Amino acid sequence: VLDALGSPVLAPLTLRFASPEDGGPSGLFANLSHAEDVALDSNGVATSSIFTANSQLGEYLVTVSSPGITSGNIPLSNFAWYVRTDGNDANSCSSPDLPCLTINNAIAKAKTGDTIYVAEGRYSGATIRITTSVKIIGSWKPDFSARGGATIIDNQKAAIGVANSAFNSLLARIIIENSNGGLSNSSSITLDQVAIINNLGMGIYNDGIYESTLTITNSPISQLQDGGLYSDIGPVTINNSTIAGNG
Repeated sequence: VLDALGSPVLAPLTLRFASPEDGGPSGLFANLSHAEDVALDSNGVATSSIFTANSQLGEYLVTVSSPGITSGNIPLSNFAWYVRTDGNDANSCSSPDLPCLTINNAIAKAKTGDTIYVAEGRYSGATIRITTSVKIIGSWKPDFSARGGATIIDNQKAAIGVANSAFNSLLARIIIENSNGGLSNSSSITLDQVAIINNLGMGIYNDGIYESTLTITNSPISQLQDGGLYSDIGPVTINNSTIAGNG
């Protein structure tokens, strides 16, 4: 924050960051609300907490204000990427007509808060490595117009299905099967309608250097050689899910 002469405004001063609450494109701050108050530091800088976008696509403004100063706007956009079994990683992947071939390539293009839509079909060849906080939602029709058949991650018993190292990721409407382990989580991830079935190794391995947070909702975990779930550190929340029939 600068004054009329261009010099940093020093504390005490608090800025309010606010995102839209109209049900359209927006997001939440770390306090799980649309607004957050942040005090300036000694250099006249206010840094908000991590901001998590919602699932509504489009552009919007986060307003920054404080009594007695001119408010400003931060333009943001909730963006989507598309993946299909007949796609091409040389495509832009930013429209249903030009999808990626691999989920990993879409993750590499994505920014924090983006959504990746994955069409029905079987995806094999490499561990899906979630290194950016994104939402990966499967089971779409090939034209992405509506929900379709199953999206299956099948690494042919050669590699783990998914490895998450990003904060506040989401994996939804996915089947992980026939892989050498289902999911490895070293940060924070939510599974919603994710079936982890018929894999070698452990279904879910929840263990990071720091506290790993895992939320499992509406997700069956079964027929796993070395057990359904191992968690060494961090909270695990299980809602309406079944972990059974494992070695």
